[in-house]
Amino acid sequence: MPRRISQVDGVQAGWSYLEHRGDLYRPRTYTTLSDDRRQIAFDLVDRHIPVPHGELPGVSFYVFDGENPYSIFCGMRVPKILQSHGLGRAMLHWLIEEGNDNGFPLIHTVRIRKPLVALMLAQTGYEPDLSQGVAKAEILLDDSRKKVGVPALQWLERTIPDHVVAAASPQGSPFYRVVGPEHPQQPIEPADPSMVVHLHTRYTYPTRVA
Repeated sequence: MPRRISQVDGVQAGWSYLEHRGDLYRPRTYTTLSDDRRQIAFDLVDRHIPVPHGELPGVSFYVFDGENPYSIFCGMRVPKILQSHGLGRAMLHWLIEEGNDNGFPLIHTVRIRKPLVALMLAQTGYEPDLSQGVAKAEILLDDSRKKVGVPALQWLERTIPDHVVAAASPQGSPFYRVVGPEHPQQPIEPADPSMVVHLHTRYTYPTRVA
């Protein structure tokens, strides 16, 4: 488990406020971990989000310096009480804008295992790396609504090696719930193409911002 190396006030560290649906979110803390990841946790400016600090909404990422600095998206956390508010998408767009404005564009991601995060990335223009195989799925909205926080999905095509697949976090929390076969014998056509995602792979922005 990575340990905390440093933690400072997010605004004092130079991060911008996030505005979403009429609310203003303050980057409350900016944390550096022992595995070099950076984490930013947000809280509302005019009131406290009623969750422990460790459950505040936030994003995590790497920043790589050098001749052409860039950043890599690692993941995000959205409390259950805010999961229907579109805050996850807002934080992703905020991180992209912050990276572009500060000279470290968000050019790709670690392996994405959460279906809704994969969907947000795809809708933002990021493309999956399919060089190691395919883990193509359709998010099933009707089934997902029955169990908030754990999206349901159906595999449409799965050729990616099993050792690459991780359906739960190291703490045992599932990333999704599978409806139907784990390994379809042949590709399945989606009922709703707009809800198709690729999982257990990295996403890359097709054109790097100089």
